[in-house]
Amino acid sequence: QLKIFIDIASLAATSIDKARLFAETNVRARQLGVLNDISRQLVAAEGDLEGLLNFITSSAVDILNAEAGSLLLTVDDGSRDLEFRVAVGGSGQEIIGTRIPAGRGLVGEVASKGQVVIVNDARNDPRWGGEFGKGKFQTNNVLAVPLTTQDRVIGVLEVLNKRYAGAFNPEDAGLLTTF
Repeated sequence: QLKIFIDIASLAATSIDKARLFAETNVRARQLGVLNDISRQLVAAEGDLEGLLNFITSSAVDILNAEAGSLLLTVDDGSRDLEFRVAVGGSGQEIIGTRIPAGRGLVGEVASKGQVVIVNDARNDPRWGGEFGKGKFQTNNVLAVPLTTQDRVIGVLEVLNKRYAGAFNPEDAGLLTTF
């Protein structure tokens, strides 16, 4: 009887592992599908910068199962300040046009160092500058990546509050850097 229970337990463990792998494969397939859509949109939206920025930000929020996201670009006045150009979810449209001084906060660090930042406890991170909007949106975790071209940072793409899994990880960062 002990052998039967051991065999049943082994089968159950194998089934659970297969179900986990299947779920991970489905998530990855969905993510790759969104990336494929983005590639097609990049070609189609060549002349519509605002539409392209909105599409990139919305896709990033969707593909990483986040509650919100924003895209900031460096201002062309030589200050290296960042300006919110797109905001999806959260505080939304009310932060569009808001400027962040160069090097300030999480996004400033991402832009100045050109490196990914993952913060899974934003309220206790000294770099987090707080909410820019006036709504009730509260940021718990942040994944921010630099937007680069020709070895130069031109902006930052960030996603906020990962749903379900609860915390951003290096795999999420790798996926977001493909944008």
